Amino acid sequence: MLKSIKKFYLTYSDHTLFIIVCFILFFPLALYLMWRHKLWTSKVRGIVTLFALSFTALFGVIGYNAPPYISLLDESILSNYKTDNDSVGIHGQVSTLHNTKVQINGKSIDLDKGGNFNYNLPLAEGNTSIRLEAKSDKGLEFKQFKVYRTTSAELKERKIQAEKLASEKKRIAAEEAANKKKIAETHILKAKQNKINSMPVCNGKNIKSSCKSEGMIYKTYVYYSAIAEKSHTVKEITYRDEVKGYCTLCNDGTYSPSCATGRGACSHHGGVSQWNAPRISKVPVSVDKIIVDAPAVAERYEKVLDPAYN
Repeated sequence: MLKSIKKFYLTYSDHTLFIIVCFILFFPLALYLMWRHKLWTSKVRGIVTLFALSFTALFGVIGYNAPPYISLLDESILSNYKTDNDSVGIHGQVSTLHNTKVQINGKSIDLDKGGNFNYNLPLAEGNTSIRLEAKSDKGLEFKQFKVYRTTSAELKERKIQAEKLASEKKRIAAEEAANKKKIAETHILKAKQNKINSMPVCNGKNIKSSCKSEGMIYKTYVYYSAIAEKSHTVKEITYRDEVKGYCTLCNDGTYSPSCATGRGACSHHGGVSQWNAPRISKVPVSVDKIIVDAPAVAERYEKVLDPAYN
C-alpha cells in the first residue's frame, strides 16, 4: 500500500492538475510542490502564496472570534421528537476554544475536556419546551425545541388499540388456519376418493387386499371354500337286559339253587324275598359309532375393513 502511494506521488507530484487538486484538499502540500517544481512564474507563485496565507489567517481570526457551536449526536430530537419515556437524553459537543458554558432550561451542564456533554432531562406528560444554550465571551448559540412525552390516556388508548389489533390478527390467523385445514381436508378427501375409484373390486381369490366391495374398503378380503366333515366308524359293544326265566329270589340277593317254591326254600339264605322273580341276563349288542375327526366348515370370507377409508 505504501509503495503504491509513493509511486503515485513520484509520478504525479509535478503535474499541474495534481497540484491544483492539492490546493483544494490540502493547500500546504500544494504550496510546497508549487515552489519545488517551480510551477508558474515567481510572481504568480508569490501571489498564490500570499493569498493562501491571507485566507488561512482570515479563517483563523474568524474561527477564533466565532461564537461557540453546538453539535448534537442525535439531531432528530430537534424536530417533533416523541417518546414514551419519562426522560430524554440530550448528548452533544460544544467548542472548547474559549471558556464555554452550557445550560439546558437554565441548568448548568458539566462538560468533559473535549466539550462533550450528556444529560437526561425529566419530562412531564405532553410537550416539554427545551432551550439548549452554549455561551462564551465570543457570543451565544442556542437551540430551541420541544419534546413530546406520551400521556397516560394515550398509552391506555394505544394499549386498547394494540389489543384490538392483536385480537383481529388472531381472528384472521384462526380463519386462515381453518381455511387451510378445510382446503387440506378437501385435498385429502379428493385424493382418497381418487384412490377409491382406482381400487379393484374384491373377489377374495386373486384380489384379496386393498380393494372395495359394496361401498366398503377392505385391507383384507380372502375367500375360503367349504370343508367337508372328516369322520370314521368304530364298532361299539353294548349290553341289554334280557329275562332268561323266573326263580325264587332270596333275601341275600341270591336265587334258590333249585328254584324251590315250597317250604324251606332259601332256608340258608335268609328266607324268600320274592317268588317267581325274573332272572336278568346281559346280552351283548354290537353298534356302529361314527367318530368326527374334524367338523365341517362352511364357505366364508375373511374381511378386515381399512379404517383409513371407512
